Amino acid sequence: MYYLTKILKVLRVPPERFNEPLKEVALELAREQFERTFNKEIGMILSVNKVEHISPGKIIPGDGGTYHLILFEALTFKPVEGEIVEGEVMEITKFGFFMRIGPSDALCHISQMSDKKNRVRLLPGKVAMLQDDFGRKLKQGDRVRAKIQKASIEINSMKIAVTLRGEGLGPIEWIRNPIKEEEKAKAESEKKRKRRRTRK
Repeated sequence: MYYLTKILKVLRVPPERFNEPLKEVALELAREQFERTFNKEIGMILSVNKVEHISPGKIIPGDGGTYHLILFEALTFKPVEGEIVEGEVMEITKFGFFMRIGPSDALCHISQMSDKKNRVRLLPGKVAMLQDDFGRKLKQGDRVRAKIQKASIEINSMKIAVTLRGEGLGPIEWIRNPIKEEEKAKAESEKKRKRRRTRK
């Protein structure tokens, strides 16, 4: 997810910076220009750490600046499909919730929050809480472990979808305190009883 990446880019140095140390100017300009940008191959550039190489400058007619090919080291963030991640629930909506993964938010659709044996639903009148069949509640601020289901990187954004379906996934509190078999049986019996009432 986090990587130290070597990146090759063209950087323009304006004429008013010619009297300053080139490597210092290149580092400052690279940070201004490339940090918080997206690239389909490397993901998001979080920080430019250091400039390792600067080529001699080239001049373009009509432009007072010089253009340099620079090689720099950067800390990058790229989500990988199938990767297990942990994050904090930031917002709960009618269709699921958003969790913070590093510098980005990921969506867990309500259909991906549990298996068929344990439904999750939005509590009536609430927009910030979900509840499962056993009365356990997921709310804003809770820690969750999820698996990245899909990740796409656009020119100016990153979209991540996660799932809680699978062994060892879900709210951390639910993982640490699993429902006991007798509680599951009791909940199942209660559901059957409610169905019989509804039929009558």
